[in-house]
Order: sequence, then structure tokens, then C-alpha cells
Amino acid sequence: MRALGVLLLLAATAAAADPSTAIDKAFASRIAAIGERALKEEQEATARRILERAIELDPDQPIARARLGYKRTFRGWTAAAPAFGADRSGGAAARFLLELREEEDRRAQTYVRAGLADHYPVLLARLPRNEELHKALGHEKVGSRYARPELAAAAKRYDAQRARWRELAAPVSLGEHAPVQIPGCGERPGHRVEERCVSGTLPPEEIVRAARTTHAAHAFLRELFGESVRTWDRPLVVFLAPANYSVCVRAACAPGPERDRWLRCGLMQEGEMAAFMAGDSEYAIDTYAHAVGIYSAAIWCVPENDEDRRSYAWFREGLGYSAALALFGTGITWYRGDESSTKIPPTVPPPHGRSRAELLGWLQSQVLDGTIEPLRGVCGRTLNSLDLLMSLEAWSFVEFLAAYDPEALRDLPAALLAQEEGSFADRSNRALEACFGKGFAELEPLWRTFVLEIM
Repeated sequence: MRALGVLLLLAATAAAADPSTAIDKAFASRIAAIGERALKEEQEATARRILERAIELDPDQPIARARLGYKRTFRGWTAAAPAFGADRSGGAAARFLLELREEEDRRAQTYVRAGLADHYPVLLARLPRNEELHKALGHEKVGSRYARPELAAAAKRYDAQRARWRELAAPVSLGEHAPVQIPGCGERPGHRVEERCVSGTLPPEEIVRAARTTHAAHAFLRELFGESVRTWDRPLVVFLAPANYSVCVRAACAPGPERDRWLRCGLMQEGEMAAFMAGDSEYAIDTYAHAVGIYSAAIWCVPENDEDRRSYAWFREGLGYSAALALFGTGITWYRGDESSTKIPPTVPPPHGRSRAELLGWLQSQVLDGTIEPLRGVCGRTLNSLDLLMSLEAWSFVEFLAAYDPEALRDLPAALLAQEEGSFADRSNRALEACFGKGFAELEPLWRTFVLEIM
């Protein structure tokens, strides 16, 4: 009995010396109870995630260990190999994850009230929007969230930029224009959009939507980069159904490598005309705005030689997603083509929709879980090897750069084009250093924080 009393006294002394241990044990017990309830309701994947979190906080948590299949022996806990399946209900799983988040917030509040300041940065890494942690760290309130000192100015700029981008998305008025003769497709009605004429073989309402979308995307890029934006500078822009697009390209261009390229890429810029192959109307706004961003970047910074034509895919895709998500709040989740070209990563559960909120939330969850590709890896990819997750990384990185230093971003296309040696990841890094004074090593931590705490 005396030995047991000594052990209890030692344990109490240790807990008093490190209050975080007692806090974590208490919350591990509460979290394990949530996981146990989730398991009873057949939310197996979510239950496993919650129970494993309980063990992270308290390696000896008995309920979590038992439900995960561990056995206690005199040597400690045995290895487990439980057969966990999928969740039975997405809604129920979300409810249990919300309970987990609430417990994590209560745990953080307990740390703050106990004044355990050394733990705040680690807690904030898991709870990037926790108000009490930000207050305790002295961070500045910007809009509806808090910003660290190094990102406060970027947060203010980002709020102003997003308000301005929403203004650019307002529908533009279309004027009358004489009918247009489209090569291989005959005469079609024309619409006046400022200095351009827009026409095509799509239904009239689709032509109007295409005209307004591409006009807004072009204005968005001029907002970021000034008058150097040159995509859609042809006085005539036509939007064509796929079969009509092929006919038009063959009628307008002589046989050769350039015509083959126009046929492959879905955009022809020949003489006075830009011809765009229109996709499914369900994705029209996403696709039109996206294409303006991609092809603008291609004209600016893609070297002329064929070997390098697919370079700087991250910048092109990032601008494509920015044009669509900043203006209209939706983004594509697929590539044009067969099923093998899907943008959804096969190993990561996809978001349920294309809205900015869903895509951003999905990206944030992957950043928190540490399953994202480092920026250097993203910036070394070709366009067709960027899946949805990497494309969203590129999107958020472009918007981060715009908020962090908008003047430096204006210089980036020319800096990218000026690089001639090394991999495209190395070239991107040198261009970033030339414009922002920082490369991947310095910018990546700031970008991750921006994604989690500012966007």
C-alpha cells in the first residue's frame, strides 16, 4: 500500500508540474467517448480518426485503445489490426467531426485560461481560426478573422481585392453588331462587347453568357497585371460547339503543326479571330473564365520553342482557377476528355461540389492533414499532370502572391519568361526570388498560413 501511495504522489506531482498532461488526458477521454458513439452508429472511418486523435492526446486512453483493437499486456499495448470500413452516412460523420472540433476548441480555451503560452503555436496549427488563440498571441483582427503580424497587410489587401473582383463579375451590357461570317460555319448573329464582337454556333443565351464571362475574366486579369494582358485581344471572338470548332479551324488554317496545335488545345487565335471550343453548358462559366486565365498566362510566360511549350503549368492553372473562383465562386473539377483525365486525385476523397467554399475547405483539410504536394513539386508539373488538389494549391498560391505583394506579381510573368536554364521548378524559384525577394523556402510557410487563416 505504501508503494502505491508513493506512485500516486509521484503521478500527482508530475501532473502539477505539467498541467498540459492533465488537460490532454481529460479531453482524450471526452474525445474517445465521441469516437465510441460514432462507432456504434456505423461511422467507422470517422470513428477511427476520432479514436486515433484520443490516443495522440493520451497514449494510454483505454476506451480508444480497446475500440481500435489494442490489447494491454505487461509490455504495454499490443499492435492492432482492426477492420474498419467506410462511414454509413456522410451527414452523421460530419456531425461527429463537428463534435471533435468543438472539443478541440474547448481544449484550446483551457490551455489559454491556464496561461500555457508555450503550447499556443502548436494548438493554432491544428485550429487555425481559433479566436482565443489568436487573441492570446496578440494577432490583429482583420474582417471576420485574425491575422498574424506578417500577414496582416496581406489580409487587408485580400479583402479589398475580393470586393473589387466581385464588382468585375457584374454582367456587362451587350450591344448590337452586324452578323459575322465564321469560317466553315456560315453567317451567325454578332454581339458588341466594348471593342470586341462575340459570336458563335451556340444557342443565343449561351453566347451571351460566354461573352459576359470572358469579358469579366479579361477585366480580372487586367486588374492583376495591367494592360499587358493580351489574351482575347482579337476583335472577333467566337464560341463554337466541338464539331463546329474543328470545321472552323480546318477552314481558317493551312495544314501544319500550328493547325494541329489549335485542334488539340481548344483555342485558335488566327488573324482577327479567336475561336474557342465550348464545352458542356453546365460548366460554361467555369470553363470560359478558366480558359482566359490559362491562355493569358501561356502568352505571357511560355517560351516559344516547342520543347518548353507546356512550362509553368502552375501559373497558368493558378490564374485559370483564380479567374473562375474569384469572379463567379465556382471552379472546374475535371479535364475535358476521357475519364482518365479526371482532375480528382484517386487517393483523396473529392469535394462534393464546385463552389469556392467547398473547394477551399477541401484544400484546407489537406493542408492540415499534411497530404498536399510541396509548392516546388507543384511548380515542376506539366498542365495535364496537375490533379485537382495541386491545381487548387496553384490557385491559392497565385491569390496569396497577389495579396502579399501585388506589384511583385505584376513582374512575375516577365521574370518567368526570362529564366532559361534548369527545371521549371528551379526557374519558378529564381523568378519568385527576383520579384518577391523570397523563394519557395520562405514563401511556402506564409502561403500555408494564408490558406488556413486568411482565405
